Amino acid sequence: MLEPGHTDILRLTLGRELTRAGGIDANPAAVAAAAIRRHEELTACLTPILGRGGVAAMVTRSIHVAQREFLWLQQTRACEPDQPALERLRWSLEQQPAPIASEGAAAVLASFGSLLTMFIGPGLAERLLREAWPDIVLSDSPAEKKSL
Repeated sequence: MLEPGHTDILRLTLGRELTRAGGIDANPAAVAAAAIRRHEELTACLTPILGRGGVAAMVTRSIHVAQREFLWLQQTRACEPDQPALERLRWSLEQQPAPIASEGAAAVLASFGSLLTMFIGPGLAERLLREAWPDIVLSDSPAEKKSL
């Protein structure tokens, strides 16, 4: 099950993946694109359950939670207010150096996983996250590491 302590593992795993996505050139646009892809995978999986409005609210809340650690994410509010949250997030990520963008994006994605766990419980949250991200390690259990 996706327990609250596993958020750190999820964040670390996503951070590494997003850093790799930035490539040798440390391209923040590539990091932003990879982060948005991961959000879109979640959106596709969760929209039938939560609805578009529910997913959008969770994305907005995840960004808000991550702003506590990454103050530059507050720039998402400076964008056009009628722009979707993911587009505002993309813009903010692209303004940062790639390593910083990777860390911030991973924090937003992990916050999303944590919020999902709080709302629907760890068992169902883990199942849905695994469906959306079958290639991402969600815990440090030996069984999961072997399955990848």
